[in-house]
Amino acid sequence: GVDRDRVLAFFWPNSDAERAANSFRQILHGIRRDLGDETLIYEGGRLRLNPSRFSVDLWDLERSIRDGQLELADALYRGPLLDGFAVGGLDEFDRWVDAERQRIHQTVINVARQLAQRAAAHGRLLDAVAHWRRVTSLDPLSTTGALGLVNALAAAGDRAGALAYARVYQELVRSQLEMEPDDQIEHLVESLRAGGAPPGSARAEMPTAPGLRAPETPAARES
Repeated sequence: GVDRDRVLAFFWPNSDAERAANSFRQILHGIRRDLGDETLIYEGGRLRLNPSRFSVDLWDLERSIRDGQLELADALYRGPLLDGFAVGGLDEFDRWVDAERQRIHQTVINVARQLAQRAAAHGRLLDAVAHWRRVTSLDPLSTTGALGLVNALAAAGDRAGALAYARVYQELVRSQLEMEPDDQIEHLVESLRAGGAPPGSARAEMPTAPGLRAPETPAARES
């Protein structure tokens, strides 16, 4: 739920308190009239959707993470929160959407990383590659993701694919960020070219976004 005062600030930022409150009451009445009295719950100054009347994909995503069902959480995420949705003149609402969008996106990246590490720890090397590809698709410029995918490809026996992706990543960073990629990438490339096999040596810490906290794997807790 959300406090009524925040709803007023979101949707009537340029109205005085009395006019905003009146608009709020009118819209609340209209929604209940059209969709049913139990659609919205407003009590204690907080407004929320009635979970018995709505199915929300974000709720499903949050629940799957809390329950440790990371594969399901990864499958449920199909794109940014409210992608393509915009309302002109609602700056506070836009800032909230942007913050939530980034938080959820980063959490799903962390979920994919944990799935990749879990797969590698259980010897499912091709699954690890698939999960690291998911990470890089969600965050193409991430050094952690690039290192993870290169290492996973090498561990799965695809050294050529590992080297090819490393070069693609380096060019992407140079073109998009106008800077040189992290030296760890080049060191990994040199090691692979020399015949080394350092999968796991470039492992990075995985910060978890606040709010949707994904459960840690035993390996992550021990590190």
